[in-house]
Amino acid sequence: MPELTITAVAREVGVRPSTLRYYERIGLLPAARRVAGRRRYDVCALNQVQLIAYAKRAGFSLAQIRSLQESASLGDAPTVLWRDLAARKSAELDRVIVRAQESKQRLFALSQCRCRNLAECGDILRNEVENTQNLA
Repeated sequence: MPELTITAVAREVGVRPSTLRYYERIGLLPAARRVAGRRRYDVCALNQVQLIAYAKRAGFSLAQIRSLQESASLGDAPTVLWRDLAARKSAELDRVIVRAQESKQRLFALSQCRCRNLAECGDILRNEVENTQNLA
């Protein structure tokens, strides 16, 4: 099985070599074998880095990924672990989406401002907030 340099793995996954060294330092990636002082990774390490990168793009933190790895190393089935993590992350993203939609509505309302001064804006916005709270 051919071994890959840190630069080759980083390029393949789309991260910096410093990211791989960091992953090793925090225990997300096992220490690479050294040849003449240079890191050499096997395909399993490449797959592991690709999984970490994929999970990060899905919104998982490094702590969540480490927790998943630890649970998997204790024999827990990855399918159950991913399902549980994904359900929690999905609910979290739903809350973020709601907040983003509310922010977008507020930005639109602000962009329609016809007030003569900021005090007037404050009055209008306070009334809008009170009306919204009364509807809830």
